[in-house]
Amino acid sequence: MYSRDFLEKEVVGSDGWKLGKSKEIICVPNTWQITQLEIEPNEKLENELGGTLPFRHNRLPIDITYVQGIGDVITLKATKDEIINLLSAYVKARQPETPQKGPIVV
Repeated sequence: MYSRDFLEKEVVGSDGWKLGKSKEIICVPNTWQITQLEIEPNEKLENELGGTLPFRHNRLPIDITYVQGIGDVITLKATKDEIINLLSAYVKARQPETPQKGPIVV
């Protein structure tokens, strides 16, 4: 299988919901093992995630273990809601902590 077999394909959840298009594959440099698939979300998915995505070029990383199959489309093993929950947790983990208000005690 070639990298072009992964790119510019519609990515669909196990429930048939279209999430976006595949744009990049991420590999471990030393082994070339594929670890993630980056997708460019469609407008529906962006709206589900709140409309603001803190990702590079609005691309979302999906762990390669979620890929069920590759054909005319890339089918994931997870539903739209499961993917949204995973991505929301990812966004939350990447956000800096909000500074506490009030005096600083030293």
